[in-house]
Amino acid sequence: MNLKNVLIISFFFLPFNLLLAQYIPMVEEGKFWIYNVHSNSDFPSSESGHAITFLGDTIINSLIYKKVYKLKLKGEHGCAVTEMPCWDFDYPYQTEERKLISLIREDTTEKKVFNLPIFNGSPASEENLIYDFSLSIGDTINTSIYDFIGANIYSDDGWGIVDSFDIIQKYEIERPTILSYGIIYWHGLPVQGQARIFQGFGLESYGIFHAGLTLLKDFCEGEIDQCELILSASSVEKSKEVNIFPNPSQGIFNISIEKEKIELIKVYSLLGELKSEFQHTDNIDISDFPKGVYFLEIITKDKERLIKKVLKEN
Repeated sequence: MNLKNVLIISFFFLPFNLLLAQYIPMVEEGKFWIYNVHSNSDFPSSESGHAITFLGDTIINSLIYKKVYKLKLKGEHGCAVTEMPCWDFDYPYQTEERKLISLIREDTTEKKVFNLPIFNGSPASEENLIYDFSLSIGDTINTSIYDFIGANIYSDDGWGIVDSFDIIQKYEIERPTILSYGIIYWHGLPVQGQARIFQGFGLESYGIFHAGLTLLKDFCEGEIDQCELILSASSVEKSKEVNIFPNPSQGIFNISIEKEKIELIKVYSLLGELKSEFQHTDNIDISDFPKGVYFLEIITKDKERLIKKVLKEN
């Protein structure tokens, strides 16, 4: 099977919107996709492993994104040198280091997921639509080319079309699922078959991340200990220690930074709408705002930007 056919499956990774059940969000902290990376050969062999997860928030162009990190996982080549490569994960999974690879946001009203790739430490100028859950039967699955999943798009007649929907259990959750047809992977080898894409999770063989020889090994959502994952100091999100108190509150929030060091505080809604700004102060009053969750973007005089989430009660 040639490279074109191998990559056709990327056409099916980009999803749909199933209205038969309650929408299951994808972009939430506490989700971990565990991957095996295979050697590039006719008989793929596992040679390393990593995890993909979301850690922390940032605001770009008034849009709120989650940071997408690739976490290197510890393991060893557990076979004879003449049989290498092969790879055995340490278990519980243990991270060694992290790399910021992308920013991602989800519009739960429109049921779409957008990716903003990171190049040389800086975000791209334009985001890509990577999941569109508003499609119907007969629609062609999104054919965007984007670096976040490393996909190149190819299509054949009848492939990449939303064939039907179903509710299928995947990782202990009944998930609305799109059914299509194309190239899938069996033990790392490409074969033709049914492609299934799950809300809140992604493509069956790849989860959120797609690459021909990078295959999903495991997936977990929950607390770190529930996922049998140990985060090293080098792989956690590092941010300045800033406390917001009281939180939640009726609308008055104090920031544990001297007001002389604060240049500006911006208040955003969950949808990224700029609601208000406060200058040179260590407290804000949003008592007249509707109850709900808001993001504070705190900009210091050193031009450091800190993102904090607050809950405004009645």
